Amino acid sequence: MMYQDLQHRHKTQDADAKHVIAIIGAGFSGTMAAIHLRRELPPNYVVYLFERTGRFARGLAYAASGTPHLLNVRSINMSAFPEDPEHFDRWMEQEAGRFPNEIKRTEAGTFATRRLYGRYLRRLLYEELKASGGRVRLAADDVIALEHAPAGWRLTCASGRDITVSGLVLAAGNLPSSRPCDGVVFHDPWTPSAMSDLRLNEPVLIVGTGLTMIDLALGMHRQGFCGPIIAVSRRGLVPQSHDQVERTWPTPGFTAAQRTSLAALLHRLRTEVREAKRHGIGWRAVVDSLRPITAELWRGLPYDQKRRFLRHLRPYWDIHRHRMAPPVAAQFEALIESGALRTKRGRVHGIEIFGAHASLILQDRKTGSLGSGPINLLRRRGLL
Repeated sequence: MMYQDLQHRHKTQDADAKHVIAIIGAGFSGTMAAIHLRRELPPNYVVYLFERTGRFARGLAYAASGTPHLLNVRSINMSAFPEDPEHFDRWMEQEAGRFPNEIKRTEAGTFATRRLYGRYLRRLLYEELKASGGRVRLAADDVIALEHAPAGWRLTCASGRDITVSGLVLAAGNLPSSRPCDGVVFHDPWTPSAMSDLRLNEPVLIVGTGLTMIDLALGMHRQGFCGPIIAVSRRGLVPQSHDQVERTWPTPGFTAAQRTSLAALLHRLRTEVREAKRHGIGWRAVVDSLRPITAELWRGLPYDQKRRFLRHLRPYWDIHRHRMAPPVAAQFEALIESGALRTKRGRVHGIEIFGAHASLILQDRKTGSLGSGPINLLRRRGLL
């Protein structure tokens, strides 16, 4: 209720359309866009933040779920403000007494739960609403149509409201699959029904072996699932774990030629890893050194080089860049060692539904052979 109370207190006259900015989506990206725009724009501008779910400053990644999923990034690297890198760490320490089970301290650093980070984002938005004097406005509404207007854009909402704005930010995130669920095959693994009616002793297949698979497998076991889990992906790669905090490595100064060639970039990165090893520093520090320039490097690659990366290198980059927090890695290894979870290289070639089961045709990547069998199925869409 705190957002509605603030908005009621700061009612202002509608702003001229040329001084209105709309942001569609109020997860991390949309929330931070609203905060930074409010601080950078002249005081006569109004920023509307639209969120169709009505749950602001969380999004899917930081939702208040019942499962305490840990962030895969150390808390010291999770500040919402680049100019103040310890902002989240300070806030977290202030809240540690209230949420002791939401913070895990390890030799590799401190890791918070995603839902605690969601609380952090909500606090930031709340403070910005207070400071804005009504210039940041929340709209629990679904924008269903956009069209060009003389002043910029006209937004049509599900509620019937129309609003004209001069600027527009789309922060809708990775939308879930629109393909229907038949009760056996789930194209959106985060829907509550995906794990609610599993037969506890029967096998489940998860398509994908990244961080989402790990979160799903651990979440299923927390809920009492005791059947075998098979996770399949084309290469069968799983994320690496964070290691003990070590010395940092300077961000490489890539040449213009290296920035336009994927092969040259990869060669330079391998050279940096070898050089770091010579100084007693691991590869993780080299990968982390790219954080400030990752987006810049990506934008600079020609289109054909981007396609090559997505086709050949992305899975390898993902498992080195997006790593597991040590407590998560330990739980994951325990599932592997117990035989409760098995990863497999291959592809799903076909699915046939028989009542509450599915018969899967899987092609083994190593042998090329096809196999099939009945299974419960969770299908993961996209990468996290």
